[in-house]
Amino acid sequence: MSVAGLAVLLGLLTALNQDVRREVTKYLSNGQIVSETASTTRKTATSVVNAARFQTVGYASLVMFVVAAGVLFVFMLAGDRE
Repeated sequence: MSVAGLAVLLGLLTALNQDVRREVTKYLSNGQIVSETASTTRKTATSVVNAARFQTVGYASLVMFVVAAGVLFVFMLAGDRE
């Protein structure tokens, strides 16, 4: 599970950040595969962000409530560990 999470994180960072993409391309032998994957990931991430932005325009108060609830939930889980 954590390996998959790291792979997703690296994919998103590669898609969104030029410096990370350049470093990943240096370390991998076939840069074309990395470029195609980064391009596809970037297009998907951009589509998701645009769709989320479009959907949240009408539901701004609901989105703020969900974000606040998520933050409180994370703090509740973090406080439970002590």
